[in-house]
Amino acid sequence: MRKTKTPRQKQILRMDDMCSEIIRRRAIARCGGCEYCLKPKTYSKLQCSHFIGRTNLHTRFDLENLIGGDGNCHMKMEHNPHEHEAWMIKHIGSEALENLIIRSRSTDKVDLDKIEAFLKESLERWRLEG
Repeated sequence: MRKTKTPRQKQILRMDDMCSEIIRRRAIARCGGCEYCLKPKTYSKLQCSHFIGRTNLHTRFDLENLIGGDGNCHMKMEHNPHEHEAWMIKHIGSEALENLIIRSRSTDKVDLDKIEAFLKESLERWRLEG
């Protein structure tokens, strides 16, 4: 028998969906497809890749931590952390990456309501632009 999801679990799923749409729209706008290899890809062929894994709620919805990539590049980066780190440094810079890592180590409580409101606003902007 399936367990019903808690309101918090449902909220996290909604936020994951919003992030995925934002990141895939951003990838299309930035480079017309995969942000890793820069090859043209359709929206449906892109995935939302996390540099710091999804288990970390401090950076799970951080747009700086998310990359729009195709399945092949996503898997390649996931299995090559040194290459992934080098790509992130080139993409966002070493200082921004260092700050992202610091945010991931935070012990503060994550305010999901605040993050969800930000994501809704961001998604509305992306939908208007695209």
